Amino acid sequence: MDQLENSVTRTLFENNLRNLLFDVREYGTVVTNIEFPNGSLMLPDYQQRLIINCHLGFRKAQSFILEQIITNQQEINQLQESLKFYKMNRYTNKVIPIIHEDALN
Repeated sequence: MDQLENSVTRTLFENNLRNLLFDVREYGTVVTNIEFPNGSLMLPDYQQRLIINCHLGFRKAQSFILEQIITNQQEINQLQESLKFYKMNRYTNKVIPIIHEDALN
């Protein structure tokens, strides 16, 4: 069961990472769709659009990273509160899984 959960989590992580890398590395060029006929130089209008679209890709990536940090911090806070409650009430059978889960993250 743990291997299945790990593989699903890993796949989700890998998909998120691929999307993040696309936003950072390729978003600007794909969205701008620039072609250089006969090796000509990029026109100033295309340069400006490329820069704008690259910045949009970085902004998307930054927003995604920030959302993930906030979500992870909320999960950590929730686990810490549960752990504190269980320790205070001496529920040792519930403390061990929380500590184990926290150690994996």
